Amino acid sequence: GCRRLMFTIFEDGTSLATARLGRNFNLPELVELKPESYQWGPLIFAHNTPTLQGFWDRKWRRVCEVIFQGDHWITGCGNHDTVRRGNQVDTTEPINWNLGKTLPQVLHKAYNNPATQVWAHGFCPGLPMDFLNALIGTPWGFFRNTDDRYGVKVVSEEVSFLDWEIEPEMYEQADAFLRLKNLGFKDFDQLRGFAQALRLAMIETNYDLAEVAEICQHCLGNSDEICEIPPLEDLNEPDLPRFLATLDVPKLKVFAMAFMEDGHDMCNVSRYGENLEPSESQFSWQLREYRRRHPWLCENLTGRDRFNRISDDERTIFYGIRIEPNPPAGRPPQQVVMLSHMGGEPMEVTPGDWLQLDMEQWQVAIASPELTAESLKDLRSLVLKDGQGILLEPAISETSEAGSAMTTASALESSSAPVFIP
Repeated sequence: GCRRLMFTIFEDGTSLATARLGRNFNLPELVELKPESYQWGPLIFAHNTPTLQGFWDRKWRRVCEVIFQGDHWITGCGNHDTVRRGNQVDTTEPINWNLGKTLPQVLHKAYNNPATQVWAHGFCPGLPMDFLNALIGTPWGFFRNTDDRYGVKVVSEEVSFLDWEIEPEMYEQADAFLRLKNLGFKDFDQLRGFAQALRLAMIETNYDLAEVAEICQHCLGNSDEICEIPPLEDLNEPDLPRFLATLDVPKLKVFAMAFMEDGHDMCNVSRYGENLEPSESQFSWQLREYRRRHPWLCENLTGRDRFNRISDDERTIFYGIRIEPNPPAGRPPQQVVMLSHMGGEPMEVTPGDWLQLDMEQWQVAIASPELTAESLKDLRSLVLKDGQGILLEPAISETSEAGSAMTTASALESSSAPVFIP
């Protein structure tokens, strides 16, 4: 059987007082008091928007905090509240279209970006965490179906879930969004139009449901009054669902509950198992196994380690080298070199020049799925594109104690490793 080992994660930015301790403690003090506990890292919360151009360059200060003091932080990109802000990004912002052709494609790649994963799992201290939805590339978001007091408010803040998480063909599936379809929303664009108009009406009325219902009634009914929310008036067509034409506060709450329950159903990872890409699953498995074999990566960087970036208006590259701080007696320290393209145009990377290494003495441990053995034949100079990353380790003989290290070919083409199914 399996045992689940629980541990404490303290919320970010909170001080706690206990009767036993008798005073307030900030998070670093709590972690020192309870060294088996963790706190959420600074890249987890409100400003986690990796779908935008230049995100990782703008977050360099936070990235360095993770690198040099994050040994008791939860790290990674696709977890906790991160995608809530991602789903709320204004679609007129400068989106990184290198990550995909549609908004959902961009978002799923941003929160399960191979370059970010190489950096987080193969180089960063702390405890990486990835939600299953992020790993599989399914919809996910923030839903609150436990009460109707704030339900409409929550939905009005989460309506961009339809833009960032749902492709139109997903809405057309016979078993998708059944509650909303039963309310009359047969057309996906009509649902999105009403959802966005509802968001504007909630803001305009300071979230007063009675006022919102009144606005909807005269904008979507037969009233000749001026409509305060033009997008609502645009919906007043002959095919308008009767549900919308007769909206009141109870029906607003019914809509909110249907939105959240249908959204919840679409986030169920069991719907998407057949869509898993084996190469991506194997890559995820390899990264996690690599970290398990190198537990010292969880510790903060030391004076012997290096971490830096190359950044300009066109691109951002993270790179560095880590050396095992306390190897067992009689064994040389393990080492790892990380190269991750975090955004922008392709770039030729020369790790030997950047880190003063003889690249004849290094080999590929793990490479992101799009990188081929041919493209990694010469490690002195190679081209990385947005979202690509590699880990390198010293080249060693097959009979050495660390002989489990993979060659370039095995890292890229091995079929003996189990496929990672989250």
